[in-house]
Amino acid sequence: MTHIFLTGDIRTGKSTVIRKTLLLLKPLDHARKPLFSGFCTYFGPDRTNPDRFLYLNDASSPPVYDEQHAVARFIKGRAPEAFPGRFDALGVKLISEARKNARLIIMDECGGLEREAFAFQNEVIGTLEGGIPVLGVVKAGSAGWTDKIRRHPKVRLLTVDRANRDVLPLLIADIMRL
Repeated sequence: MTHIFLTGDIRTGKSTVIRKTLLLLKPLDHARKPLFSGFCTYFGPDRTNPDRFLYLNDASSPPVYDEQHAVARFIKGRAPEAFPGRFDALGVKLISEARKNARLIIMDECGGLEREAFAFQNEVIGTLEGGIPVLGVVKAGSAGWTDKIRRHPKVRLLTVDRANRDVLPLLIADIMRL
């Protein structure tokens, strides 16, 4: 089994590739596990503002813009302020539930903000050792714990760019065949 992680420049369509891939994968009948679960990170409607939050929620649920789901604060002129305790609490919970309930685990996105969220890191790496396929994103240019994802023997790393982002969902769906 291969886990697939996407990487590439900001705003090249990594999350869009994941969404399009999920549409191509065969939906489940009601007697089986849900197709996917896991986590995704996202900015709110104020994503273009210099002062904003990054949120984390279940990949199969709509975005939630509240304090409990905020995992980092971005303030103009300063380095982002990560909230490792929220990654450790909410992120671990989302991954753990996905391991129990889904056929595919989404991890969108792993990067440097989690460098002090050790329980979250352990849950991510432990999931890669398991038998449920993972489709995720690893932030380009991040180092440290994300190198463990890139170097993991079960991980195939694909770079997304404007030239390949439209064909990647077909390729990934073919590889994953759930």
